[in-house]
Amino acid sequence: TSPQEIYHRNNPSEPLDGTSRMKLYTAEVSLNAPFKLGEQKLRYSGLIRAQWNRTPLMSQDRFAIGGRYTVRGFDGETSLMGERGWLIRNDIGWAIPTGSGQSGAELYVGADYGHVGGRSTVDGLGRSLAGAVIGVRGQWSKLSYD
Repeated sequence: TSPQEIYHRNNPSEPLDGTSRMKLYTAEVSLNAPFKLGEQKLRYSGLIRAQWNRTPLMSQDRFAIGGRYTVRGFDGETSLMGERGWLIRNDIGWAIPTGSGQSGAELYVGADYGHVGGRSTVDGLGRSLAGAVIGVRGQWSKLSYD
């Protein structure tokens, strides 16, 4: 029994906000598939991530969306959080050619969507986010950029 559960048992009017002995399931599937359209080298990159809980969760264990590594297009300062959630990220990248071949740089566009749920989302700002991104990423010498 966790300390939080002992406290809740002795103070049943206080809600159990989480437990240090959580039961949490996560899953992640990704796909990276290069392809050609005519002479152009393209790449599809997709990711699906999900989380399910079986016990109340502390805030640091909740699923968050709205930032660089989840649903892009948001600064990460304000995000949506819930005990459960899922997200999907999709990118199409184009390898930028140079006169001497490939530059190592890629122009990409992406679209993301995420959803959170659970008891903590009842009074939140919302439960779903959609975002989009356009950018350039690559490597020059030992420096990576995005």
